[in-house]
Amino acid sequence: MPTWAELWAAAKSPRLQGPLLLTAFIAVSTAAAFGCGVRGLPWWYQMILAFLVLATLLFLWLTNQANPGIIVPSTERDAVVELLEDGQSGFPGFCKLSKDRKGRWIREVLTKEGYPDHEKYCMECNVWRPRRGYHCETCGYCMDRGDHHCPMMGNCVARLNHRFFALHLNFALLASGAVLGGCVWRLLRLKFPSSGDARRNGESYVLIVLAVVYGYLAVCLLFGVFHCWGLLYDFTTKDMAGADDGAAAAAAAGSGPSTGLTLGTS
Repeated sequence: MPTWAELWAAAKSPRLQGPLLLTAFIAVSTAAAFGCGVRGLPWWYQMILAFLVLATLLFLWLTNQANPGIIVPSTERDAVVELLEDGQSGFPGFCKLSKDRKGRWIREVLTKEGYPDHEKYCMECNVWRPRRGYHCETCGYCMDRGDHHCPMMGNCVARLNHRFFALHLNFALLASGAVLGGCVWRLLRLKFPSSGDARRNGESYVLIVLAVVYGYLAVCLLFGVFHCWGLLYDFTTKDMAGADDGAAAAAAAGSGPSTGLTLGTS
């Protein structure tokens, strides 16, 4: 069984710091919600909120613990890349490789549908990664269909855990909306602001503060809808961030059909 010192050391690791802080914030927020925001409301409303909070926590930790889509690194460098790095040429296969503006080796490949595409070689992992992959300096691995590295999740968001991340955001959005609705419901029950007793009741102003806070959180969490949209239509944050030079050149030359996506520069 791990000692307290070992548990404390693990809690301070970058992998767990963000999720633990977020879990603590959710716990405090939930206590405020049940202590004031939805207190006295029907049991079914409180059960819905409890379910939304538990789902938010579940998908937070699934995002943290799941393999995001690591491309397993190799201990040996690609033979063709090794020869090219040594300045050799004229051997079979050398003409299929070139370098992009950042000095990374790229090679032309065909997609499953037979369309031209390209892969980039990662000198750190010694692997050819797909066009939409990237190397994460924090995690130390290349990620397949990488979206971004999220410090609050303590993990990359990529092909295998992107759905968990999107569900976490959207359940958090629904939970925030439920607390906001509960605060408004309670204010209406107190007949605020028409009732003089309600205006003199300090709890009314606590409810207003909670409504503002949870309303702000709900607005901030609306980008979770963007991630659901990305999962449905197969695009990532990196796809939306900017175009890769090679992709732009290929599109200009008409070398293949447009996918509607841009390439990351990682």
